[in-house]
Amino acid sequence: MLILTYVLSIVYIISVNVYAFTLLKNQQKSEDCCEKTRIRDGKLLFTALLGGSVGIIVSSIITKHRSNSMFIMVLMPILAVLNAYMVYLFFSSGMEFLFPTTI
Repeated sequence: MLILTYVLSIVYIISVNVYAFTLLKNQQKSEDCCEKTRIRDGKLLFTALLGGSVGIIVSSIITKHRSNSMFIMVLMPILAVLNAYMVYLFFSSGMEFLFPTTI
């Protein structure tokens, strides 16, 4: 049961980062094509809070989109460090909060 929880959490982290990567890439496409439906920064922030800040950073570097934005260059590394710390706490605790041992 514990191994399944580890695998599911790794799949979650990867999928959120892939979603964040494609979200920023789609934002660039919508701004280039002058579409009316634009992806808002709030959606990017929410995705970063859920664990996708690394995907947003990588996407902004690869696509060179919003590379001078203070939102991306200042807030996303802070959220990336916070996300990495939360993942570290999650895996280092042995998930005792999910499966408490009773004596």
